[in-house]
Amino acid sequence: MDIEMTIDRLVIEGPALDPTQRAALRDALTTTLEQLLAGTTDWRPAATATVTASEIKAAGNNQPGTDHVASLGRALARTIYEGIRP
Repeated sequence: MDIEMTIDRLVIEGPALDPTQRAALRDALTTTLEQLLAGTTDWRPAATATVTASEIKAAGNNQPGTDHVASLGRALARTIYEGIRP
């Protein structure tokens, strides 16, 4: 089964991310979503206009470095998955 997902807009409040941090966030979010979705077999065609998340706390230190941003990407992926899973 193929699943196609498009995230048109992702709003993150907090300090601005530099290009390296944005790439780390995107890569972690994408990889984690792929892993979560790969284990799900009962998808039905659907569209979700909005997934709203409560406050997300990323693991690791609170410095906005690549590791912290990747942790945030993984946390976002889990939240998105929880919001769209069947």
